[in-house]
Amino acid sequence: MVKWISMVSLIAGMAAAPGYAGATALPDTLAVGEETLYLNGAGVYEATVFNVDVFEAGLYVERTTRDGEALLDSEQTRGLVLRFERAVERDEFLEVAASALPDASGADGAQRDRFLSALPDADEGDVFAFTYHPRGALSLSKNGRAIVSVTDSALARKLFASFIGPGAVTPDLKGALLGRG
Repeated sequence: MVKWISMVSLIAGMAAAPGYAGATALPDTLAVGEETLYLNGAGVYEATVFNVDVFEAGLYVERTTRDGEALLDSEQTRGLVLRFERAVERDEFLEVAASALPDASGADGAQRDRFLSALPDADEGDVFAFTYHPRGALSLSKNGRAIVSVTDSALARKLFASFIGPGAVTPDLKGALLGRG
């Protein structure tokens, strides 16, 4: 697989330049089991150094909101869909994910490690869906195929907070996901 960009260098550069490049073509709804989630907001994460799209992201919720903290504190089912515009090797993806979830305060270390170790490569066009269910289950699917599921609400909170929480990796994408873009 051709390595186009380093996700680590992208994360480091996000604070210096916008990471949101506009609207996406993600669907308005997401089926999670028997529930229908609604697109709260969407944006494109753009590499700052190379000025290329890395992925489209969409936040799906039961009830739309512009308040990330309230959403993180709620027990509603939610989903985060990433559609990759560029290939990202597993090692790069794992390094970025591990840095976004360093200790996942309150999370079970074994659950975190199991979740992270299951992260696959992302090829151009791949769709990753991270879902959280109120019973604490955090799941990842790739192109509709289940990859891993762990029961750890603290880990789920940390993962979603890295996109919509107070310390979100890119404020512009956070705003877009919360419908403020």
